[in-house]
Amino acid sequence: MNWKSYLFSILLTLVLLVSAELSLQTYYKLNLKKEIPINNYEFNHTIYLNSDYFRDDEFIKEKEASTCRIFLIGDSFVFGTGVRQNETIDKLLEKKLNRHPILNYEVYNLGMFGTSPAAYYKNAKRFREYKPDLVVLSIYVDNDVIKKRKKGFLESLVSFLSSSKIMQLIDNLNRDCIYPWVEKYDISEFYRDRACAGEINPWLLPRATAGDNQRYYDSLIEFFDSVPNTKNDILAVRELHKDVPFILLINPSKYQVSNRYFEELKKIGFVFDSNQTVNRSLQDKLISWAVSNGVDYVDVLPYIKERENTSFYYVIDDHYNLDGNKLVAEKIYDKVEEKLLLCTK
Repeated sequence: MNWKSYLFSILLTLVLLVSAELSLQTYYKLNLKKEIPINNYEFNHTIYLNSDYFRDDEFIKEKEASTCRIFLIGDSFVFGTGVRQNETIDKLLEKKLNRHPILNYEVYNLGMFGTSPAAYYKNAKRFREYKPDLVVLSIYVDNDVIKKRKKGFLESLVSFLSSSKIMQLIDNLNRDCIYPWVEKYDISEFYRDRACAGEINPWLLPRATAGDNQRYYDSLIEFFDSVPNTKNDILAVRELHKDVPFILLINPSKYQVSNRYFEELKKIGFVFDSNQTVNRSLQDKLISWAVSNGVDYVDVLPYIKERENTSFYYVIDDHYNLDGNKLVAEKIYDKVEEKLLLCTK
């Protein structure tokens, strides 16, 4: 396979992942669901959404003089996939900040699963008049460095299939596999059954077929170098709130952290050359660009790697567990404290 074909296959995988998760968002909104039960093989809890469909308390535009407001913007890592309502990064950070005896800290969870930096900009713009005192933009290295795209046939089809009537019909079908396309993947029977039941993220399977993970990450560096969209979206979010501090939060994938996860991930199709973790070249590229553009950042990877005996991710699901969220909240707090961004008024 030549490099163009390889890049195309990776981009197609990303489109599948994003399109699928966008369809889930549409499904929940069309059905006005505010309480969403999650029954994953590795975690079980209920998600509660506010009237703006974010996983947080109601957003209030007015702000008291003694209130310090922080925006935490991103995808499912900010949303808190895999943890309970009070275990998301924003809630943990808010609790830590509110040890301050005078100020009241609000950390708004502007995380939406299955989105990209272009959507982060839209969310930042939507709540611009809420006047944050600090903006933290979260980037997940595994899938946030992608090209913008027009809505194509595949996404249009997925959107159609996610309409309320279609989804209700699917929900009522008595079938062994609610995601029948999962059955085409050559994976263990155990994980195929879990994916069919929705007990593991079925959209990890097309991601798993991207090929060798180091090569996949090398291609993301090429995307970041050659396509300006991710960089432009990050700068656009900063420009929207140019009068307040801005931090870029760089979240690593577990494929970069430890090979302890590899044996299970191989069972759903992941490939790791020589059983080696993916290097940090993508982080270095992001940080070099950030520094050259005057963007402050928090690089989470070294803090995770220095605590080798702690697992910060789920084994199959690619999100942080509670320990991962605690670590990220701690490092954001450290950056805020280091830079004297505690909204002292």
